Amino acid sequence: MQYDLIVIGGGPAGLMAAGSAAERGARTLLLERMPRIGTKLRITGKGRCNITNARPIEDYLPFLHGNVTLAQNALQRFSNEQVVQLLNAEGVPTILERGDRIYPLSGRASDVAEAFVRYCTRHGVTLKTETLVTSIEAAESGWNVTTQEGNSYEAKVLILACGGRSYPRTGSDGAGYELAAMLGHTTTEIFQTLVGFTVNTDFTLRERFLVKNVGLKLLAHGKEIAVQTPVDIELVDAWIGGPGVLRLSRLAMEHLRAQEQVSLQIDFKPALGEQKLLARLQRDIQERRAEVLRSVARAWMPEGLVKPILRRARLSPQTKVGMLKAKELQSLCDALKCFTVTLLEPDDWDRAVVTAGGIKNEEIDPQTLCSRIHPNLYFCGELLDIDGNTGGFNLQLAYSTGFVAGCEAVKAIATLQPE
Repeated sequence: MQYDLIVIGGGPAGLMAAGSAAERGARTLLLERMPRIGTKLRITGKGRCNITNARPIEDYLPFLHGNVTLAQNALQRFSNEQVVQLLNAEGVPTILERGDRIYPLSGRASDVAEAFVRYCTRHGVTLKTETLVTSIEAAESGWNVTTQEGNSYEAKVLILACGGRSYPRTGSDGAGYELAAMLGHTTTEIFQTLVGFTVNTDFTLRERFLVKNVGLKLLAHGKEIAVQTPVDIELVDAWIGGPGVLRLSRLAMEHLRAQEQVSLQIDFKPALGEQKLLARLQRDIQERRAEVLRSVARAWMPEGLVKPILRRARLSPQTKVGMLKAKELQSLCDALKCFTVTLLEPDDWDRAVVTAGGIKNEEIDPQTLCSRIHPNLYFCGELLDIDGNTGGFNLQLAYSTGFVAGCEAVKAIATLQPE
């Protein structure tokens, strides 16, 4: 059977592209290499799925990177409100949480994935899983797509929605860039983002330790370039991550890739100025002079931080607090307010959330997402040179670009219909 449209990739962008095209009458085939549709979507947000961000679309700009013009065009055509309406119609109620983040009310990412599957199947999309595309060739009728099993499929129009390189175990291992290269397209240098980092300090924590409500300053060559507060972070061994670090990771990666020294300054007591913190330390010490520092320090910080903080301040945990000198107290205050670590290496692709970079901007029409090399080829999702901060922005980019690619593919199909 010849299809009007083949979509390669069953992530959120591919599902949105296939569903929106089929809804408008296109005979659509979606090919997914993994055993289940939406594998990555089912684990996103630690299995809860931060569907999108509720802030107005016009306020997304500071949270986007790469080809921002392309991203804005797509977001205007399919908004966060529209994806929520779609999911509600498919039986998935949503809830608004801190940071304008929208989640499924059930707290299950799988519900979101299944809703997109229902949306596609309800409009007649043919879904084929465990189907790895190995070659694409231009044919008289449009495109000929061949799979690893030797099967061949034909369509008038083709959409590549294969994802980037992040979380390769979910199917997005960079194969989409190879398929694009077969068709003459080139890619910017890609790199991982929304990642944690190894650092030059061992926090002496052997399991991930969550620290809430800290302040973060990102520095490049000692110069402050970004601030986040209050945010949560995670520490383990010589590694730092968590929501606050993910928000700064895109900027940190840019400076690391420029061979700059990048560091992170942690304020474990952002609600207290230095003088107020010193006054509190002094008050507690006066009341508990006979106790050792290790015991008293638990009043100032979570127990998991006592060892690394005291080590940074060069103080013995067994010191009687009544014996602390003013200089030592200042060192303790500095360690709590200005704990600086140097970022060494980002997490590898297996742990990266998002891919930065993609198909070169000049090779894609930013309004239609159509290839400027092949008139009936479209791109969407992480293959594009767009990415966003943590908070639901990347998934929204996937839905929006998928919608545009699907709708524009239908227009192209209409021009190819015989008179």
